[in-house]
Amino acid sequence: MKFKYDKNTVVPLFMMLVAIVVVATALIVTNKELRMGYDFDYYQRWNYGTLVSDRTFDACYTGDTVAEITRSIREDFIPKAMREPDVESEVLAAHPGLSHAVKTTLRQMYTSGIADSNLTAAIHADSISRVSIQDATGVYIPTDTASLLTPEKAETMLAFAHSLPVDEAALLIEPNVHLDTLNNERLLQTATENALYIKQVTKGDIIIENGVIITPTIYHVLKSYYNDMERDVHDSHIAGAGRQVMIGKVAIVALLMLTLYLYLYSMRPKYLTETKRFLFMLLLLSVAAALALYAITHAHNYRYVIPLAVVPIVVTIFFDSRTSFACHLTLVLITALVVGDRVEYILMQLVAGFVAIASMQELTRRSQMVRCAANVFVAYTLMYIAVVMMRGGDMTQVFTSAASTTPSLDAFEWTVIKYFAVNCVTLSFSSILIFVIERVFGFTSTATLVELTDINTPLMRTLSEKCQGTFQHSIQVSMIASEVALRIGANVQLVRAGAMYHDIGKINNPAFFTENQMGVNPHDALMPEQSARIVIAHVTDGVQMAQKANLPRVIIDMILQHHGRGLAKYFYATACQAAKSETDVDRSIYTYPGPNPQTREAAILMMTDACEAAVKSITEPNDKNIRDMVTRVIDGQKADGLLNEAPITLSEIETVKTVITERLRSSASARVSYAPVAAQAAAQAANQPTPTQSDQ
Repeated sequence: MKFKYDKNTVVPLFMMLVAIVVVATALIVTNKELRMGYDFDYYQRWNYGTLVSDRTFDACYTGDTVAEITRSIREDFIPKAMREPDVESEVLAAHPGLSHAVKTTLRQMYTSGIADSNLTAAIHADSISRVSIQDATGVYIPTDTASLLTPEKAETMLAFAHSLPVDEAALLIEPNVHLDTLNNERLLQTATENALYIKQVTKGDIIIENGVIITPTIYHVLKSYYNDMERDVHDSHIAGAGRQVMIGKVAIVALLMLTLYLYLYSMRPKYLTETKRFLFMLLLLSVAAALALYAITHAHNYRYVIPLAVVPIVVTIFFDSRTSFACHLTLVLITALVVGDRVEYILMQLVAGFVAIASMQELTRRSQMVRCAANVFVAYTLMYIAVVMMRGGDMTQVFTSAASTTPSLDAFEWTVIKYFAVNCVTLSFSSILIFVIERVFGFTSTATLVELTDINTPLMRTLSEKCQGTFQHSIQVSMIASEVALRIGANVQLVRAGAMYHDIGKINNPAFFTENQMGVNPHDALMPEQSARIVIAHVTDGVQMAQKANLPRVIIDMILQHHGRGLAKYFYATACQAAKSETDVDRSIYTYPGPNPQTREAAILMMTDACEAAVKSITEPNDKNIRDMVTRVIDGQKADGLLNEAPITLSEIETVKTVITERLRSSASARVSYAPVAAQAAAQAANQPTPTQSDQ
């Protein structure tokens, strides 16, 4: 393979380098262990060697777990309060004239406890339901705050029980239970520190061995080790090792992306020349990789929720299955850089992607997306079970409904199956993404083409009502061209849809086309150049109708190209005969606007359209005459250079001839022509097609 430095290689290569930068940046940003050089997360298997601590450090819980533990400690913490026993005696001594009944009520209230302002506020806010009150012996006794009295409640009860004025009752009430605020904060801090503390790891201790599952405790020990190294700013060796690991990962990303570029350069070079399509491919791959890297590194347990199979599905629909395989392989290998269980992850994602590609070989109905998602779900599930069995994992939960909160690949977990289900439900809505892509990038999916071939679409209904002959002609061309496309490996649905719409421009002047005439030919009263303009105008009229109906660009191109830059030969020959010399006739008046067919599909449509029309004008449509007519028409198109710009080979053109001949044998019928038989014979003798062959 010789590499050429031209626009078709340098521009896409630059775009690929930009994509590499985007993906590499996402990898660096989402990397969580840059200095340490290890990737790890909950319930992964430690796939590195035995890790021995090179320092002494305190292992504690880290990250979001700290907030959870702190919140739990605060919720469970019972604050301490102190009872002041002298308050009761001081109040009674200050009011010696109180009746025995009032003194008894006061003693009962002070025994229950009257809360101070801080405790009262907490009771009103429902933030404290229990409190430990220290008794006279110094022992703390847990007490429900509901049994305590607030000053306001005590005043009201005393005034009501003894018919006292509220102001007088208020003088007898003093809080005797006070929150020990300073002591509570100290105790709460100590409890939190003790709950967060795991253990002390000394230098030389084994932190984790190869193959061990990373439990939450081990995870936080590893994070504590990592954080301690982060604080050690003088340890340049560790920092350098982390950078070296990251440089290696970025290099892998670059090599994978460049390998994809080399695949396209050698196997699918046409995609490199189509800037918009290539840009879309890179954008899809880069965005998918960046999002997957972010999601996996921030929620490792959810790595199988991410619908990576969307990428191969979209690439299969808008490109081809082989390119889809290359893109999916690249994406999976890139995202595997941040996954601990790399081998299992790669196996499961590759199988799921391959199943998705096989399920979407030809999207003819959007409902196929649901079936594809179901197939992917089955593939994920079977591979997951196989991986668990390969590791000798526990399969008991297969027969139970119990769900673990710690999903892993070492034991069967229904939670992982739920992840697969969420993945595939999301995948089933890919048709929405495909619809958006079609509108934003102007691509056309097979499903859209299939929908366009419905004869109940507005344009098809109008064509069938106003141009019945043209409608039947379009149906016939569509059937034959589809068979041709199938035989030479072209896009069958595109050919079928293009053939259905290629003559919609005839709606404006149906009577000027022989298939719609009922014995009266309006061209008999017109000059050749007038007739040519009317006939040729069905191309530009068709384009305008297609644009107004928002038909895809590929269909509009086929309308433009189905006659290429060919001549309306019958009218041109008539004009030349009347002028006695070709030099006196303006050839451009009789030339279709073109361009010539640029794709195999457009070339198939041109050949099939001309042959179908020509064969219908044969008075004796036997096998020999049909074969001769098909050969003459297509060879004439080749001689005129109309097929030179289409990527179709001579062997494929011969196949086209054979298929068209086979299909027309049973469907040929006589067709009304513009001129008498003598004129047709004269045209054929001059190696010119009959009027109905090229003029329609």
